[in-house]
Amino acid sequence: MKKRAVITLAVAFLAASLVLALAACAAPAAPPTPTQAPPPAPSPMPPPIPTTVPLAAVVMGAAERYNAGDPEGLMAYWADDAIFYMFGMPPTGSEIAKGKEQIRSVFEENIVNHSRWEVEIDTVVGDIVNIRSKN
Repeated sequence: MKKRAVITLAVAFLAASLVLALAACAAPAAPPTPTQAPPPAPSPMPPPIPTTVPLAAVVMGAAERYNAGDPEGLMAYWADDAIFYMFGMPPTGSEIAKGKEQIRSVFEENIVNHSRWEVEIDTVVGDIVNIRSKN
């Protein structure tokens, strides 16, 4: 009986070894399927063309008057208490003209020298129009 138990145990051991060996030879399990991200939300409407924004149109109109050599027409676009920030201007790199008269003197000096004002609207945020310009 002992011999039979040893043989049965040996057969069970061989059978288990065979099962493990066959399992190791099986094809690897497929990688888990990644969860797909939801489709992107539709993009919002593109911003309007800058010159269709009323304040941007005002700036472009002022540039047209400047380029036409019309200081009075240009100054009609400015309020008496307006502030004009200029960056990249000599002598300090940034200049501020406060009030219509200071702004007028900046523009009149350039109009007399027949300079042109090339304006590109960058952004309009609230009542502030940021431009890129060459003079």
